Amino acid sequence: MAALFVGPMPVDQFLREFVSPTAEEAPPLPLDHFDKMPKNVKKEKDMYQPF
Repeated sequence: MAALFVGPMPVDQFLREFVSPTAEEAPPLPLDHFDKMPKNVKKEKDMYQPF
């Protein structure tokens, strides 16, 4: 199994080669983007309606 893996690779090299920065900035989200989300929810599953 060891023949199937390559490494270790320095973190800086990995980031340069595989996680290149995007050319454009992500657009800003509208201020009211999350207003429709349920408030005062303790668990994620409580945010959804049952099937």
